Amino acid sequence: MNYDWEYEWGLGKHDLPTITISLSFKDLKEYLNDNSKELLFAPLIIPQNKLFKGYIGGKYPISALVKQASDSTKITYSYDNNKIPINWNGVIDKNKYFLKENLTAAAGVRAQIELSFFSINGKIQGVGTWKDLKNGNILTIELFEE
Repeated sequence: MNYDWEYEWGLGKHDLPTITISLSFKDLKEYLNDNSKELLFAPLIIPQNKLFKGYIGGKYPISALVKQASDSTKITYSYDNNKIPINWNGVIDKNKYFLKENLTAAAGVRAQIELSFFSINGKIQGVGTWKDLKNGNILTIELFEE
């Protein structure tokens, strides 16, 4: 790629180099502060029978209950403004939840959800994505232990 910076000095009309830095997590660890280490290296966990508060898309407040965690799992959530329960059903693979959202059996799968839970400062937090299968929109999910 060639970027024209409109100046004849400095970088001028030259290609900018592509720099790739490869570090293992072990090597990267020495450059991080304690908070960064805790976030990056937080152990994945599988919560059961826990209530969470959080957001979908950073602006839609929800409450979620992780009911069971085994070969198949179920999380029931509701938007705080209407309290109508919606179920996510799926599996856990390598400490990551892979779920589907069905509003009704006739309507089929509405969304795909991927979630991971971490223990940070003794509290469980969940992060992931909610993908609308009709229009492809992807929203973030943030959950915090009550």
